[in-house]
Amino acid sequence: MAKLALVVMLISLLLTFLPWAQSLEDGSNQVKWAKRVEAGKEVVTNLQFYFHDTLSGRNPSAMRIAQASATNSSLTLFGTVMMADDPLTEGPEPTSKLVGRAQGMYGSAGQEELGLIMAMNYGFKDGIYDGSSFTIVGLNPALNRVREMAIVGGTGLFRLARGYAIAQTYWFDPTSVEPALSSTLVGRAQGLYGTTSLEEICDLMAMSFVFKEGEYNGSSLAVLGHNPIMNQYRELAVVGGSGVFRLARGVVTLNTYFFNPSAGNATVEVSVIVSHY
Repeated sequence: MAKLALVVMLISLLLTFLPWAQSLEDGSNQVKWAKRVEAGKEVVTNLQFYFHDTLSGRNPSAMRIAQASATNSSLTLFGTVMMADDPLTEGPEPTSKLVGRAQGMYGSAGQEELGLIMAMNYGFKDGIYDGSSFTIVGLNPALNRVREMAIVGGTGLFRLARGYAIAQTYWFDPTSVEPALSSTLVGRAQGLYGTTSLEEICDLMAMSFVFKEGEYNGSSLAVLGHNPIMNQYRELAVVGGSGVFRLARGVVTLNTYFFNPSAGNATVEVSVIVSHY
């Protein structure tokens, strides 16, 4: 199964704009995810839909197009720029009805906390809004539960639109199998690690991987090496072991699945190849 990083956000919007189109009071082509009210010379519309941002896997909807020289040493990936073509759906499921697409760019603009500057066009394909769009520009502090951004214009039914968008993260899945503490516990990593570089974020690790399942219960591996944690893949040496892994030699490959810089929590895939007696 392809590894996948997926963010699903609930987007709620309130817009006002001039009623350039003909009156739609008969309810034809109305849609479930939008409520439209004509108020004198202006129309007020409330929209609610889901935004799916897929960063990896076989068919990502957002790709990195640029980064700064210091991006990989930044906890917030400061300087990263992404180009996105994300589906918008009526419900939270990826298989829910497609109502449009969000296309544009966003980039990491915060050095101390994760803040994404967004410049996105939301184009719709459903009901009376087919062919209409609006534009969002603003800072998205992505780790906050609720965020607000400005609507600065639009086309079609949304000509001269102004308003605001409220984004809430509905679901975040850093891999195809969501890392969860309810997963089977196979052992514990115990030891020391500390920052050893003045120029980039690197840890020196001296860890014992002690196993508690099946034939490996009570056995352990000793891992020692330099871990440049902002790199996606890292390699460390297996320098010994106990139990089934006596006199082990080998290599550990680390792949970060999930990292929350504000809390300091991480989930890392560990792949090990060893030879032993």
